[in-house]
This record gives sequence, structure tokens and C-alpha cells, in this order.
Amino acid sequence: MKNRQVLLASYPRGPIKPSNFQVTETELRPVRDGEFLLRNQYFSLDAGFRQWMQEGASDNYLAAMPLGEPAMSITLGEVVESKAPSFPKGTQILARSSWQDYVITNGSDITIPIDNPANMPLYYFAGVLGPTGITAHLGMLNVGEVKAGEDVLVSAAASAVGTVAGQIAKLKGARVVGTASTQEKCSWLVDAVGLDAAINYKTSAPLDRLVKDAFPDGIDVYFDNVGGELLSAAAGNLKEFARIALCGSVSSYDTDQTAPGIRNIWELVTKRAMMRGFMFSDYVEDAPAILAEITGWLQEGKLASFDHITDGLENTPQAFCDMLAGMNFGKSIVRLF
Repeated sequence: MKNRQVLLASYPRGPIKPSNFQVTETELRPVRDGEFLLRNQYFSLDAGFRQWMQEGASDNYLAAMPLGEPAMSITLGEVVESKAPSFPKGTQILARSSWQDYVITNGSDITIPIDNPANMPLYYFAGVLGPTGITAHLGMLNVGEVKAGEDVLVSAAASAVGTVAGQIAKLKGARVVGTASTQEKCSWLVDAVGLDAAINYKTSAPLDRLVKDAFPDGIDVYFDNVGGELLSAAAGNLKEFARIALCGSVSSYDTDQTAPGIRNIWELVTKRAMMRGFMFSDYVEDAPAILAEITGWLQEGKLASFDHITDGLENTPQAFCDMLAGMNFGKSIVRLF
């Protein structure tokens, strides 16, 4: 059986380009005992994976992606052949696998069978009902512990995780301000997503002043997708006992430059604030309960899914680059079949 793949062909120097990838075709080997064949239907495009496309990017979580191999990704698909009793044929699977039509796996990496009694659109499980929604829920509720009446800042608020995190904070009764890179996105965050206000961080005004103007009394919860200067600006304008949920650092993913460090650690001390990083994969056992709550919000119309879908495996490199460049609103997904 033929299998199309998107390989990481070269490590990027500066912003990643479609030319750093190569679309190829190979022959699938037979499925062995203990393995199953997953036919990918959707790719979840996630900015964080750009970090591991950098040469020498190994950390305590994942190693740098090897050249000449399919690029790693969260994918959604159906088991079409199985020699693994735990993953019978016909099972829908959310997995950390790679950009290819078919994947042979033993399920040892992140592999989550999908239960869809509410008959939600399947692609939701690559976004709001997948790692995107789980991450937003964990960061805002488990780490941020947002409460009614609090003041919340969400960076990269028009991104996949940002749109969900902002809506969850609103659901809990908070005042929510998001940041975005264009005035169009800022208007969309207020008019479509339902945030209270939005900050265009690309204006000429200093970030510290923009944040202070939006939060004259300080910030209770900062959901950080960006890192860099915006993290410093938020940390310098906290209320006492504020919480910072460190979800990502997109300002440093697609560049060779070292991101500036946080300038005002002492503020965290004097404000008795908490700053904590987290990864959704540490909470896989909590996923069913989290997704049940998100499903309920979707059914009740309290939460919306904002998705940008690109068709065709061959268009994955361009879609990934567009997502990192901030050209899309909400969740970026590639549909294969």
C-alpha cells in the first residue's frame, strides 16, 4: 500500500518555510503482532511542535525531530487494520504520530481512543475536544484557578488554545482581555469570541503601557502563550496572589534569536504570585472528565469552536507556516480524507 508522507527535509534558519519539508511516497510494511494501522483523517497543527523542528532542540520533554522522517504531530484517524487487541479495527484514535496518510504504531506514545456519544464533528477532536481544549481547560482552571470577577489576560488570544482559554474564563465570570497582532484580530476577539477587550501589541506604544492601560488595577490570571516581552509586561502588572499559567512561548519558536528573559522576577515575590508551566500530556487520565465538561458547554452554546481547515496532505507545510505567521483565526487543522 502506498503511503504519502511530509518529511522534515532541513532544519530552518529563521522562520520556517514550506521548503523545509518534502512530500514523498513510500510503501507500507506489514502490520506486526501488537501493532495497528492508523489511517489519518486530520492533522492538528500546533505551534509548539515548531520548537522540536529546530536543530539541537532536545529538552526534557521531546527530542529534536530527525531529518528525513515524517514531521511529528497530533493526528486523528481510524484503525483500519489491527493486531493489537486494545485497538480494534474501526476505533477512532487521537495520537501523537506524524504527517502521513497511514501510521503503523503499537500505541506506546500518546494514544487516546475517541468516545463521541454527543455526535460532535470529528474534527473537533483535533481541536476543542482534543489537546487544544484540554490545554486551555487545564491552564485556566487547574493552574490559573480563575474565579468570577477576576481580571484575566490571555496572550495569542486568537490562536487555537487562546480562543478556548478566553471563553472558559468568560464562562467563569471573569473580565477577559486578549492580545493579538492585528486590529482585525482584536475586533474579532471582541465581536466573535466574546472577550471584553483586546490589545494590539504591534502598535507603537510600549507593551508595559498597553497592559497597564487595560488593567489599571492589575492582573489576577495571565494565560501565557507567548513568553518574551509580553510575559515581562504582564508580570510587572500583577495583583497580589496572581497566577501565571505558562502554556507556550510562541515568540521564540520561529526564530534563531534567543527570547528575552523575564525582567521582573522580584514582582512575583512581592506580589506572592505563582507562575507554573504545564503540559496536557501530564493529565491524560483527566481527559475524559475535561472533555465531558467541554462537550456540555458546546451543546449548551456556551462555548464555540473556531477552526481553519486546509484540505490535502500536500498542503500541510504551507498551512503550518501560515499558522506560525499568525495568518489564521482559531484552530488550524489539515483534512486528509
